[in-house]
Amino acid sequence: MAKNGLFYNEHFNEVENRLYYLLDIIRGNYYLFNDRNGQYTLLRLLYLKLMTKYNNEFNYTWDRVKDLNYEMFHRDDEELSRELNRLINIEERPATFNYYPIIREVINFLDNIDIPEEYFNKKLLGDLFFRFCERFFLLNKNPYSNLLSTNRIYAEVIEEIIKMKQGESILDPFIGSGGLVYNVVSANKYTDVKVYGLDIDRVQLSICSMLFELGGISHTELLNDDYFKSIHSNTKEKYDKIITHLPLRQSFSSINSSYHTKKDYMMDIVFNLINSLAINGEAYIIAPSSFQFANGEWSPIRKALINDDLLDVIIEFSELGKERSLSSLVVLVIKKRKEERRKRKIQLISLQTKNVNTLFQTMKEQEENEFSRIVSLDEVLRRGAILTFNQYDPIFEEMNRMLRFETGIYLADVANLIKPVNNSNFHFDEFGSIPVIKPSNLNKDINDIYLESNFDAFIRIEQCSETQIIDKKSIIISLQGRDLKPTIFDPNHSELKKIVLSNCVALVIKEDTNPDIDLDYIYYQLYNPKLLRQVAGYKRGSVIKRITYGDLLSIIISKPEFEKYEQLVDFQHEPIRELEKYKKLYDEAIVIREKEKVIAENNIVNMLLHNISKHISIIGHDIEILYKFLGENNLLEKVYNIDFINEHNDSFQVRNGLEKAIELVPVDKIVNRTKERINLLEKIFEDTQKSINLNLNGFDFEIVSVKQLLLDLTRDRLLNKDLEYKFIVEGDDAKLRVNIPSFKELFHLLINNAEEHSFENQIQNSSFIIEFKIIKRKNSIIIEYKNNGLAFNITQVDFILAGKKNLQSSGSGLGGAYINRVVLKHNGSFVIEPQDKGVKFIFTFNMEARKNDDNN
Repeated sequence: MAKNGLFYNEHFNEVENRLYYLLDIIRGNYYLFNDRNGQYTLLRLLYLKLMTKYNNEFNYTWDRVKDLNYEMFHRDDEELSRELNRLINIEERPATFNYYPIIREVINFLDNIDIPEEYFNKKLLGDLFFRFCERFFLLNKNPYSNLLSTNRIYAEVIEEIIKMKQGESILDPFIGSGGLVYNVVSANKYTDVKVYGLDIDRVQLSICSMLFELGGISHTELLNDDYFKSIHSNTKEKYDKIITHLPLRQSFSSINSSYHTKKDYMMDIVFNLINSLAINGEAYIIAPSSFQFANGEWSPIRKALINDDLLDVIIEFSELGKERSLSSLVVLVIKKRKEERRKRKIQLISLQTKNVNTLFQTMKEQEENEFSRIVSLDEVLRRGAILTFNQYDPIFEEMNRMLRFETGIYLADVANLIKPVNNSNFHFDEFGSIPVIKPSNLNKDINDIYLESNFDAFIRIEQCSETQIIDKKSIIISLQGRDLKPTIFDPNHSELKKIVLSNCVALVIKEDTNPDIDLDYIYYQLYNPKLLRQVAGYKRGSVIKRITYGDLLSIIISKPEFEKYEQLVDFQHEPIRELEKYKKLYDEAIVIREKEKVIAENNIVNMLLHNISKHISIIGHDIEILYKFLGENNLLEKVYNIDFINEHNDSFQVRNGLEKAIELVPVDKIVNRTKERINLLEKIFEDTQKSINLNLNGFDFEIVSVKQLLLDLTRDRLLNKDLEYKFIVEGDDAKLRVNIPSFKELFHLLINNAEEHSFENQIQNSSFIIEFKIIKRKNSIIIEYKNNGLAFNITQVDFILAGKKNLQSSGSGLGGAYINRVVLKHNGSFVIEPQDKGVKFIFTFNMEARKNDDNN
């Protein structure tokens, strides 16, 4: 997936953090914060500054911008403002220079940012601009914020599963600011793909153009056009790939009046896109999750795609970390020509945190597992063309078999359903006599069976239809949200004698039902995993999942005699299963809590670093100016308050040893000491950020030869080392899936520690050794690291603990914490073995944990 920003390089991270100051400028000015044109001016200035790195014409333009900036500071001239707008190339949307001092501040700020060419290629410039725009669009109440509708995770998923070829053409008819296509294309190794894009918003298209140019995507054709109006242009252009996010936010009233319904124009869009595909073309479309459900505006589109056998894969986002809002959209993979083995089938994938690393392999191999289901088109049509992942849970087949063998029964055969009142038709009355039960009044715990009987705990109404009043024993359940929350209402054991419902329903036992199936039996069935899996399969909705009345009654429950048989069989195993279940839940809860704790800590530290680091840089800059000033005025050798110090040192107390003498410290020494402390503070900030931002996932790893990686690393060190010592790399030529930058940094930190501490203050000789030994086991790789310098007298606990360091160390004390996090991210562990001389680290990396990734 896309990089998280840590391992571009340290210069990239430093420039990125400094650029976020522009966001503070926007936030700090009310008018600029709400003015789209003014903000666009800032983006253009940033684009011009970044383009100076690789285009000499832009160097001239930027120099002229600085000159105009200087001239406008000394005289207010409308002609100068027009000239500046022309240079920035925003004649059509010029900034209102009522806040020109802010524009001047931005130009000066950008001019002082150093972007070393040796560390920034075009790809990195594009990433820098994209990551800034991403933050920029997410500013609260930003006038652009409603235009950025594609979460980067969708782009990363498409980037992972798409396979591009050299010279292919790509279309996005709703390209916007280009983030979706940029992420997918820039991650591809072929740079000569041609991108075609349309958008109705000229400013968005301009931002897209800037992004592509900075990122080195040169073969582009971007048109300021309305796809809705050009949809019937009968273009014969064909594209190899279509990547787009359907324009769900566009109001229907703004669409061509020839469409009678929203359903008509969405169908026209989808099939026009498919007709635009080449004979072997593929479309990757981000659509609403309502596409999967039985009825609604998407139903005819879905059925047509199924009948034409165009749908290849649907990826839904069940729960990806904390991104629960992702579940409102799905990724559709449409292929004009499927492989033979994939014809008349659709693969449904439920993307979750634990299977994101194996997504490509699951698709490529067309695997069936707990996250992937292959369904035939005949089965899909038999089930009403519903395409939700849970709808094809094997539990439905199992329950249907129970029906055939008469060990199961429909809920509709044993219970009647009482529907809720329509809230819009009733006036809630605090003096009413009938309590209204809402989902929030229901119980969440299986042991908390009965409805709260305190009359004052409920809102009330005075009257409603007799058919909606419940005055007999019943089970109330919620049809929306994650839980059914079954709760028994029994007027014979409650102060409440009658109730009505709001946003929930009641089940009442039918009079002719088998006496073994009573209300209590159904209550416990509502907690049965088999029933809950059926409910999950039927629930639908983009944000709040609901089950319909009809689907609820079509759920199949076990007959009591079958339940007794199952209980008898399971009796011996139940305690063990329960213990394993709770142990697993406990372990998962510990992991989740630890992750949430780390994320919270990281967010706090990142915020502090972001807010403080720029001020530290300014302080360092100001100290340099003061130092030059003091030098120019021959003040560096002066001692501050020298008369007081001499008087104190000549005093009776000092001469007789009652007080200590004050050292005569020249200003030069004080300033240098301050500079050293500022540099140390900046290093601590840099090391802290490097450690806490180590957020790696499977897409950041690749298989390498460990031995070759260590040999490359040693060659790098030998070019620059100040001390004479031997490098030894020996052992097996084992391969491991690693994140190369962090893995190398791990061993660089160990060698740095040896050079600065283990080999310091010792006589220079050629007997110093740094040695690596690689040992390959069946399911693991062991890397031994040792040196023969001074004994390492820090415990492993203190080594890992952030901030722990030797008193004489000039470092930040964060190296051990970083090494530990890298090892954990690589599914490894390490121990420090005590040595009389030097140190020995033993790293063990589990290959089995990444076996699935290695198959990719």
